[in-house]
Amino acid sequence: MKRDRYEDLTKKELKLSYRRANFLDVPLIFQLLLEGAEDGSFSDVFVTRTGSRKLFGVIFRGIATQLFQAKNTNSQYEWQVISNDDGVEVGFLKVCKGRGVCKDSHLELLAICPAHRNQGLGTAVLENIASEVPGDGHLYVHCTKYARAMQHILKRHGMKRNTKFGAPRVEEYKSHWREST
Repeated sequence: MKRDRYEDLTKKELKLSYRRANFLDVPLIFQLLLEGAEDGSFSDVFVTRTGSRKLFGVIFRGIATQLFQAKNTNSQYEWQVISNDDGVEVGFLKVCKGRGVCKDSHLELLAICPAHRNQGLGTAVLENIASEVPGDGHLYVHCTKYARAMQHILKRHGMKRNTKFGAPRVEEYKSHWREST
């Protein structure tokens, strides 16, 4: 499986590349999550000192765990760093992609550096992830109720909010929504 892939997003003339995050990317991911927590896009538990240490550990363990995932599982977690066409790292995402009998994918985290926001990068990333979901699969996206920009993108792409989702301060959106599922 090729880890580095290049997507030409000609609709917006954006060229983004994605690569699997490694331990050297922990500071970038950590900083983006802290900034997101401060502006309400991520859980505010990360702002406190104890939360910050736990967050660093979660990122570190997540990146370590992805290195040792079994190949025969129904889903695969991956932390990825997003770079623009100039090779500048502009953000990261954490996604769980279904494999085999599991057709669903989950976008759990997405953050774009403040200097690169409002340029269509979040939309381009979401469209790329959605394009990889099989026709009979679903894309689930989790975000806080304060992540207004992300909610706007999700609704614009026809994703529906799951009103029965029970996690505090987190909303779930789903593509191809059917009430019976």
